[in-house]
Amino acid sequence: YFFSFSACAMPPRVKDTFGWIAPSEVYFTHSKIRPKFSCGRAVVDTLQDIRDGKVKIESLPKITVLREGECLFSLNNRRLWILKQCEMEGLLLDGKVYVRMQQQQQSKRLAQKYTADKCSKQAKFMAEGLERPSPKCLENRDTENGDVDQGTGSGDVPSPKLLSDQLRRAQTTSSISKTASQSKNGNRRSKRHDRMESSDSDEEITLASNLSRLKMKGTVV
Repeated sequence: YFFSFSACAMPPRVKDTFGWIAPSEVYFTHSKIRPKFSCGRAVVDTLQDIRDGKVKIESLPKITVLREGECLFSLNNRRLWILKQCEMEGLLLDGKVYVRMQQQQQSKRLAQKYTADKCSKQAKFMAEGLERPSPKCLENRDTENGDVDQGTGSGDVPSPKLLSDQLRRAQTTSSISKTASQSKNGNRRSKRHDRMESSDSDEEITLASNLSRLKMKGTVV
């Protein structure tokens, strides 16, 4: 049997192109985006720096856009959010930005994922909840019925019962620390008192011994 490589050859990669487009024409691939970049910087802070003239729009990395028919989908949602805001505020030259554009040469699964029906031209930030408790706080938590009372997912706010338990444990720990400190200070005072009593006893013994010797010599009237 002879195997032909040409029969299963991959289609040639379509070369990326660059062009100017209006951010308002581009779809977000996720309707909810994280409020911070991977470096930890807040998205809204970057937008404010652009408003203040501290950062130039051209200095932002170009967003990559996928084209599916007449629709455009962004692979960089947080940067797209900034660019859409800049467009609305009139901060873009001619209302457009320079982007990298990829033709939609992808799998059927991705082609079905990026559609106008499943994507949106608007996006909201994910809510940033309270920090989740450390593993040590989870060790002694009530786990009745196998449920841990810590919210339902990332970014959820802990329940009132959890906050109450944490406060009670913190107060108990503080009380134990205070008692231990008082006990330690009490032991120090007790040791000082014992040393003073011991010193006084030694002094009394020395005086008694001297008096005894003087009596033996007959010098004491």
